[in-house]
Formats: sequence, structure tokens, C-alpha cells
Amino acid sequence: FRCELCGKRFKRSSNLQEHRRIHSGERPFRCPRCAKSFKTPYELQRHALTHCAEKPFKCADCGKDFPTSNALLLHQRQHCDDKPHVCGVCGKKFTYGHSLKVHERVHTGDRPFVCPLCGKGFKQSNALSSHERVHTGERPFACKTCGKAFKQSSYLVIHERAHTGERPYKCEACGKAFARPSLLLQHHRVHSQERPYKCSFCHKFFKDVAYLAVHEKVHTGETPYKCSVCDKGFAHPSNLLQHQRVH
Repeated sequence: FRCELCGKRFKRSSNLQEHRRIHSGERPFRCPRCAKSFKTPYELQRHALTHCAEKPFKCADCGKDFPTSNALLLHQRQHCDDKPHVCGVCGKKFTYGHSLKVHERVHTGDRPFVCPLCGKGFKQSNALSSHERVHTGERPFACKTCGKAFKQSSYLVIHERAHTGERPYKCEACGKAFARPSLLLQHHRVHSQERPYKCSFCHKFFKDVAYLAVHEKVHTGETPYKCSVCDKGFAHPSNLLQHQRVH
């Protein structure tokens, strides 16, 4: 049984069918507890263990608990220098074989996971799954505190920090902490005075791309923020807010 897309051969038709999901991004096996989807029933079964209350296998280095000895063994590699999987192109080392496989696509340009709706290709199946929600509008990751839903679990994690107040990204220069790494990167420019965003109309530089966007409206004359009373337009929402006090 031969895959018509990549030529790989299989002894059983069921194995070929399972393999085709690599190209299609199809994940028909959904977890009933968190709505996360998987390509095979084995992956779903392995994932289901993360919801188990019983986690008898404890990491001696960090104290984290795991439901199976194999999961603990995979985790423990993070604490040591054991990275047996080496990229033949650049020499970069990886703890897991699948991480090396994903990395090699940086060199080959291979994007085997193709969106069936728009044809866009991706290096990883989870990236395709996230992309498909652009078409479907699905938001499976809901905040337990306020109910707001998100397309990606990473967006939910960041959002939940608004409720918990957690700010794990700390500036080494002044100690100020942030909820997102992008905010920390933006803050670093206060200390470095770096201004990487250049206006395409003049020679002015900015620390943040949002400030650049506002500035360029001076050149284009764009005034997207309209007063609902007199229809006067403004380049920046703060200018509109100030104007509305007139009414």
C-alpha cells in the first residue's frame, strides 16, 4: 500500500490510512475532557493519562509527577545533557527524535501538512490544526473563570494570567515583570534604546510596531477613528477620546 503523496509504502491499508493524516492534518480522535484532537487512538489514549488524578512516578530532580514510567523517562532527559538526536546539516542536538524530524524541515523546506481549504502548508500538524480554526471559527479552549474562548491553548494560557496576576517574564535590568514574552521584549528597548521599526515615508524609527503604524498615518492622512456625533476622523484613538469630550 503506497501513499500517493509522498511514495511511502505500508504493509497494511490501515497503516496507510493512518499515515495519510500526516498530510491532511485530520485528527478524528477527540478527547472528551479538553476537546484536544489526535491522529490515532494510541495518541488519544496516551493523552488521556494527563487527566488522570493518579501520577505515581515522580521526577527526582524537579518533583513533577507523571502517570507512566515512560512519560517520566522522557521528561528526565530535560534535566541532563542527553541529546542523542543530531541534525546532519547543522549539528544541532535534540532530546527527542520527533523534535529532530521537525527541525530538519527548516533545512528541507518540507511542509507536509496542507490545509484542504486554502492549500497553505505547515511543518507541524498542530500548526495546521491551529490554522484550520481560521476557516472554521472554532474556539475550543475556554477560560474557566470568565468563559472567553480561544483558538489556541497558548492564547488561553496568556489570557488566564489576567485573572491570576501571574507575570513570569522578568526584566533582568529593572525587575519589572510581564505576562507575555513579547511585552518583555518590547520593554527591553527602554533600556537598550533600540528602535528597530523604521517609517517607510521618513527616517524616523520606533520601538514598537504599533507606534510606527500610528505615525505612518500622519503621512497617509488615514483617520480610521471616527466621532459618532460629528463624523470627524482621527489617526489615533486617544485623539478621538479627547475630541469626544467637546460633545
